[in-house]
Amino acid sequence: MKIYSYIKYLLIGSLFFTLQSCDDNFADLKEKSLTWQESTHLKINAVEGKENFIWEKSVETSLQYWKNTSIELDVVINSKKARTELSKIDFYITAEERDGYNYSAPFDTNGKLLRTISAIPEDGKLSLALNAEEVYQMFSSDFKNDRTVSKVLSGDLFELHWVITAKDGSVMDSRNYVGGEYRYDFSGLYLELSPVWPNTFKVEWLAGKDLLEMIGASFASDEITITATTASGTYDAPYLFNANIGMPFMASLVFNSDTGETQVADVWGLGAGWKFSNIDGVSLDIELTGTENILMPGAYKVRLTRTDGANWPTNIH
Repeated sequence: MKIYSYIKYLLIGSLFFTLQSCDDNFADLKEKSLTWQESTHLKINAVEGKENFIWEKSVETSLQYWKNTSIELDVVINSKKARTELSKIDFYITAEERDGYNYSAPFDTNGKLLRTISAIPEDGKLSLALNAEEVYQMFSSDFKNDRTVSKVLSGDLFELHWVITAKDGSVMDSRNYVGGEYRYDFSGLYLELSPVWPNTFKVEWLAGKDLLEMIGASFASDEITITATTASGTYDAPYLFNANIGMPFMASLVFNSDTGETQVADVWGLGAGWKFSNIDGVSLDIELTGTENILMPGAYKVRLTRTDGANWPTNIH
């Protein structure tokens, strides 16, 4: 019986190996039967933080501006044709705006020439940079929606295509093929930024509430409101949050929206301030600093939770 079992498993193993070899041979034959154009693809990856054009509007100030004007792409050419046999690559861009240009048929699928790269590296690795002003200017006469104030509108979509020319004159035009591997998609993002500080916040004392109560503090509400002053980026805030110690004790906040830096100082010039930590979506923790001249010795810490549904900036400090 053992010899029969051995022969059975040997036959099964041989059959599996034969089928696997057939699959491999079929794949090899299929690859060899493809033209160089059909076998050619570009692998494109965006540099982190440089994936899309970004236009921002501050809800607080109504100012609008470019936040990211550059898309940076790492490109690798994969083809059965040697890279030394390639003459150039022409990159074309097509655009679409919501309820406007190229949103409904007939579509412009040819696009506009963005860049020509004539020196093809032997390793097939390229870097491609796209500038927002340049790309949007290319379609300025095509866009149907008003862009006098906002250069970017929600729904702006772009596709990057390529035409590769070999030294023998043959051409691979990705615009003639269907599928995501024959284009690279990116967007123009329009973002409205909620105000960071002028807002209403929930207050939760994590440490020091008992010390405040020992000096007669009351807590009429679990919310505070921070208001903007006449100076842009400057705000008035209750330094002790929702704790009332019988006298107004305000702090002045100066916020830099680009860096996230928030300078906090008590208006009496006693050296008091805030230290931020544990930024977690809608909440962050704040430790009172420089309290020696104001309060009883001890640790004072609160958690501020936004009530507008927006997250705290992750770079706030």
